[in-house]
Amino acid sequence: MQNYGIYFMIHSIGVVRGGMTRAALHRAHLLSDDYEEIGLVTFDFNPDYAEEIRQLEEIGLWNEKMKHYNVYEFLMGKQAEGETLKCQSPEEYVIQKSSKHPELYHCFQNGKLVKNKIYENNQLRYVDLFDDRKKLTKRLLFDRKGQVRKETFYDRETQTVTKERFLTPSGACFLEQSFDRLTENTLSCIWYNEKGEKKKTFKIIKHYRNYFINSLIENKEAAVLVSDGRFSDRIIFGNNNPKIVKVAVLHSNHLKYPYHYGSALVERNKQLIGNLHKLDAFVTLTERQADDIRNRFGQLSTIHVVGHAAPTVKMNQISLDDELYTAVMLARYVGIKQIPHAIKAFKKVVKQVPQARLEIYGFGKEEEKYKRLVKRLKLENHVFINGFANDITKIYQRAAFSVITSKSEAFAMAIVESLSQGTPVISYDCKYGPSEMIQHGENGLLVKTNDINGLAAAMVELFLNKEKRNALSRESKKVTEKYGQESIAEKWKEVFVKALRQKEQRVHLKEINAGLTNISYDEENAVIVEGNLYIKKDKNINSLVRQHLTLSLQLRRQKELEDLYVPLNVRWVDDNVLNFNGKVANIQELSKGKWNMNISCVCLNCHHFIQAKVSQNLIFDSRKKRIAKTMVKLIRDKQHVWIKVIRSGRKERYHLNQRFQNYKAKIRDKLNLVR
Repeated sequence: MQNYGIYFMIHSIGVVRGGMTRAALHRAHLLSDDYEEIGLVTFDFNPDYAEEIRQLEEIGLWNEKMKHYNVYEFLMGKQAEGETLKCQSPEEYVIQKSSKHPELYHCFQNGKLVKNKIYENNQLRYVDLFDDRKKLTKRLLFDRKGQVRKETFYDRETQTVTKERFLTPSGACFLEQSFDRLTENTLSCIWYNEKGEKKKTFKIIKHYRNYFINSLIENKEAAVLVSDGRFSDRIIFGNNNPKIVKVAVLHSNHLKYPYHYGSALVERNKQLIGNLHKLDAFVTLTERQADDIRNRFGQLSTIHVVGHAAPTVKMNQISLDDELYTAVMLARYVGIKQIPHAIKAFKKVVKQVPQARLEIYGFGKEEEKYKRLVKRLKLENHVFINGFANDITKIYQRAAFSVITSKSEAFAMAIVESLSQGTPVISYDCKYGPSEMIQHGENGLLVKTNDINGLAAAMVELFLNKEKRNALSRESKKVTEKYGQESIAEKWKEVFVKALRQKEQRVHLKEINAGLTNISYDEENAVIVEGNLYIKKDKNINSLVRQHLTLSLQLRRQKELEDLYVPLNVRWVDDNVLNFNGKVANIQELSKGKWNMNISCVCLNCHHFIQAKVSQNLIFDSRKKRIAKTMVKLIRDKQHVWIKVIRSGRKERYHLNQRFQNYKAKIRDKLNLVR
């Protein structure tokens, strides 16, 4: 057993959650026998966490070796529970059920709206109080026992939060935080003891979160903090405790639409990608995404790949012959999953397979839209929109196949869950997960993203071709060879070992410059690249840097982003100067356009792209060259050098037709919003 703690940090946990939360819980469960402590660390205020944990234990996502740590439970301490409060509206209130929200009730007094009562699963959760002008003044949060556990106060004019009071079960305030009504900045956070006395004051919320983390690991020699969501990134980046080993996991595509290599970063991922040098390990779920991030943002040795583990297979006694015409989907009901594509495709499917059924399981804000679409397409006897499902193995095992229609996926946990049960998957071939787990025609079918007709054809094929479906099913189960629980557990252990080692050898290299001394052609028409790298004198330049620093030439295509790397040979001249040299031998692989020449400098967690400058005595060949079918010319100005590919020897990566199709898909996505 390892003598350090592993803590998976996530904003919140619960039974009804998406793939990221389930993956974090499953991972903790998987590793709980191997470490001194496995903890789930959360940062939301949920007075009913004890019940949530009990339910997670019931469905097999929690065990007695796992521990839960919540920042507000830490601040509250072990204060005694009070008596259950009963909240009932006074009889003089007129109650009106909302027409827009099934669990919202408006309470009127003398014809005026006084409060709103909001229920969750038939239990009172919030009460909103209004003034005479219908302005929200206060919100009360209730626990499962009907007790007020949080009070939120609002400014009548700006409707911004001015104060929050967190209450113990007995009604005592253990934390009070105040905010500026205009800027919404935190003014103060006061922590009270059980006597109502000030215990400690924090200037901002970040400070008591750091205090909580540092208290949690106070008696540990080291602690691995794993950020599973972008909310918790800011916490590990903002904590400089030397005991902390910093790890982050990317559960989503880092790119915006159209999800090409050079697409803009998703906003929530910008901080993470921009701070990779602060991490001891960065984990992606697929090799393709890891490669794209390395190529675009730096070839860091701290980037690792670990997919999600396949669930344990427990075959149920189900007659598959009765379910040959049932397809299933398990997904969150959100736009990126594009569930309407499957519903529309099924309109075409039932024309050829009248007995076909599509059962959809999940949760989210778009559920009612899906139901309206089913009704509009007259598919009530074929497509069924269900709630969240816990027993996913039973659902998959009785299905002919499962369906994925996402715009984008980092992994798609539903794929590995389905394949492990012997259920083939029909999936859009989106970045990044599907093609890494599905071998087209072997264990499933890949369909061009957004091709609804192709999706329908694939479903019809598997409904009607029992022999092919059975062959795919047999191959599907082999997914456990790569994503088996033991294999994935070992990969995580390896990541943690490397991250612990990396914590002790973090590198921060300051000002780095590069000068080119030779850019010319050799006899084989390869481009010779020679120059020097200059590192600012620093006490951190030691044997560790000499051992691990590597250089490569990055060729970056302007406009339509593309990157190509060429390794460089390195010779240390002294502690701060290096000679480098290499050859660009694959000019014909370059697409048409102008290519920047940068030096990629990597040392463990540290990476820099340096745009190399022209040295005073640069050897330079400006002749236009024909290399096979490629026409190329080296160009320069007073400071920099570029490679200009006038005519490429290969087909362009993105043709005009593909660009047009991408544009049409974007418009179609907007029009496909369920009415």
